[in-house]
This record gives sequence, C-alpha cells and structure tokens, in this order.
Amino acid sequence: MSMKSPNSDDVFANWLARADLGKLEKLFSIKRVKFERSNISAAESVKNVEKHAVFFFHSRVDPSITKDVEKKVVNIDELAKATFYDFSGKEVDMTEWKDKNLVPLYSSIKETSCTDCGGTGYITCDKCEGSGILMCKKCNGKGNLVCDACRGEKKLYVKLKVITDGKRTDIEMPYNCDICGGVGTINCDYCDGAGKVDCDKCHGEAKNPCKGCKGTGTLFEYIIAPVPFKPAIIPKLFFRPEFEKHLAKVIDKEFANIEGIKLRDYNSLTEKELTPQLGFFNKDVNDKMNKAKSIFKDLEKKATKGGEKPEYPIYVYPLLKLDVQTPKGKKFNIFSIGTERSYIVTDYGF
Repeated sequence: MSMKSPNSDDVFANWLARADLGKLEKLFSIKRVKFERSNISAAESVKNVEKHAVFFFHSRVDPSITKDVEKKVVNIDELAKATFYDFSGKEVDMTEWKDKNLVPLYSSIKETSCTDCGGTGYITCDKCEGSGILMCKKCNGKGNLVCDACRGEKKLYVKLKVITDGKRTDIEMPYNCDICGGVGTINCDYCDGAGKVDCDKCHGEAKNPCKGCKGTGTLFEYIIAPVPFKPAIIPKLFFRPEFEKHLAKVIDKEFANIEGIKLRDYNSLTEKELTPQLGFFNKDVNDKMNKAKSIFKDLEKKATKGGEKPEYPIYVYPLLKLDVQTPKGKKFNIFSIGTERSYIVTDYGF
C-alpha cells in the first residue's frame, strides 16, 4: 500500500493558518484592498508543486571512545606555524564546529631536549671531525711552496759579458735566489706557513649549530587530539543541499509525529522495496537513496573504531515542495513532510 502525500491545497491552507499575520500582510497585501488572511489563495500563490522523498536517520557520537592521538616534536619555527586550540576543559557542540576534528592542543605544549645534539645546541663538525682545523690544500700541509723564482733550485743565474782574447762570451753565474734566500721554498701565503687552516665549515669552532633545534638545544612537543565534543545525536537528512540543514532540524524535532517508511536494514533501500510504498520512484529519489545508503554503510563501518555510529530506523518520508510567489514578487518555499494521515508543514525563505 502506497503512502499518499497530502493535497497541496491542504498543505498551503495548513501553512497559511499558522503563518505570522504581520508578515503575511507585508508580503501579500494589495493597495486599497483591506487585508485579510482569507484573501490569500493557493491558486494565485502556488506557482509549482514538486513531489519528492527525503531520507532521514540519526547518528550518535560518543567522543570518549575516540583514541586517535598524534604526537609532534618540532623546533621553534615550526611551532610558530601551527594553530593551537585551547578548550579550557569545555566541551564543544559538534553541530556548530566548522574545523577539523583532530587539532593541536595548546595545553599539551612542553619543552624537550633535542635528541640530535643532546640539548647542547651544537653538533661536532663532520668536516674537520671536531678538530677545528684542516690541512692546507694549497701546500698540502707542508707549510711552504716551491719558490716560483728559482723553481726550487735555490739558485738564480745572471749573464756576465766576458771578453777573452778579443772575443766576447756570455757566461751564466749562479747566485743564491734572492726571493727564497737560497732555500728553494717560500712560506705558503694561504696558511702562512702553518700547513693548517681553520675549518671553513665550523670556522675553527669544531662544532656547528644543530639544524634540528636551530642551535637552541630545545624542541617542543605537543599532541594533535580529538576536539572534546559533547556526546551528541546528529540528524542526517538527504534531499537538496540548500534545504537539508533546515529540514533536518524540523524533522529531528517532529519525526515522532510524521508518518513515513521505517527501515531497519540499509539493504532495504532499493527501488523494488520503496516504489510500492511511495507510489512513485524517479532519478532524484534514486540519487538521494543511494547517498543515504552509502553514508549509513560508511558510518557503520567506521563505528567499529569508535566515533560516530548510525542508528536505525532509516526513515523515508514523502515530501511536497510548493514554490510560492507573492503579489510583490517575493518567492519562498513551503514543504509538507509525511503522508496525508500525519504530516508537518514548514517554510523556507519566508
């Protein structure tokens, strides 16, 4: 047996009888005509009527069973980039929360010694192995260089002009090199004869600032943990996104007074099961049905790990959507949810 939706004229009359008189007069009054509620008719005001079905169930959240906690250890720069939350022992309403469910907690921040440097802020220089010095590469640690002038021969030569028996002869005469003093070498100008130079990585300090803690010796530990939500029962409704939040609140408050289909197995969400009871089935209903089924299954699967758990029954309600336009051009919607035997009426945009 199918569940018949109420007559659209009855829905409009039901809504009209309860609507605020002052607002009705503002939107529906006509100049030089005395305003009365009875002057407003469905025939003149309702421009379109659509037949739909909405899917609805509750999910329960018990935050106390959520155990997911992540520990982070960072330096001071990384700490400054994070956004922390301070709940000061207060519980949060999940329905009003707009951020992630796992957040960094301000109260969890504490200092800890850097494990890379043992809290010293420095690490032994790996280039000089902690000595602070390196062998001079220019002289290979000798401290001296071959004299460029005599090329290590210690002597230079000067040509003398000598005349013997009327003939001129050039004779080379050696003398001690005046650049190296006749020793064949000169002090290395890079290491000043020492054969060693300060390490160019640690600048002779034998250690370098620790990159992990930026030379402070200190890191900061904090945890990313679940927001302390209040235990909550959350209404889940599947219709059109622009109306879902409003209709979910209305149905959540009145669902005991609305007649609809009650299912206790999400596998019953099928065209074969619903068509005889709704009296119709279309692509829009099919799309919403599949979305409701998919989310219910997903929540049920995740519930084994704690957190949000879906609850039966799953409700399927016939819904009428009335598109209304006033004489002044104002447009809004009236909804009936349920069957002609038991339904509720609400408006949106009025």
